[in-house]
Amino acid sequence: ARAALGKQEEAITDFTDALRLNPNSYPAYLCRAHAYIQMGKSDRAIEEISRASRAAQSLDMPLAFLNDTWQALDPKGALPGRRAPSTEGDRRAS
Repeated sequence: ARAALGKQEEAITDFTDALRLNPNSYPAYLCRAHAYIQMGKSDRAIEEISRASRAAQSLDMPLAFLNDTWQALDPKGALPGRRAPSTEGDRRAS
């Protein structure tokens, strides 16, 4: 909710708290990435996307689903030249 109000720092704190409770919450990593994008911190956003990918894989989640979730968060492609985690090698991607 705070992210929607433009309170990115507070949103990051909220998502960090959520990750303390559930370290495999890939949506929390993606939302934190989105907040970093809004703050202009692309490098931090990319780190969060990588963490989301690892968390999703630990839950045996297909990376295609993670990619779809990222596209929903970043429909305008706020990270120029960057893409959501690759689905290459993910047997369940198709």
